[in-house]
Amino acid sequence: MYAQVQEQSNVIINQLVKRIMKSGKVSRQEYSLLTSSLLVNAYINAELRTEIDCIFDFTQTGRLQIIDR
Repeated sequence: MYAQVQEQSNVIINQLVKRIMKSGKVSRQEYSLLTSSLLVNAYINAELRTEIDCIFDFTQTGRLQIIDR
């Protein structure tokens, strides 16, 4: 059951990452969710981890806009 919850979590995070990359904007809440998912979820696959790292890099370099919702 725990593995199924982890897989569902990864799917949701993957959808969030794709939406952020498409829109070029990330809310502070979404940014915090991505940060905590990396810290808590040891089962994030390498591809998803790389995409999340890309979001962090893009926000630091100004290629992604952090917005307040």
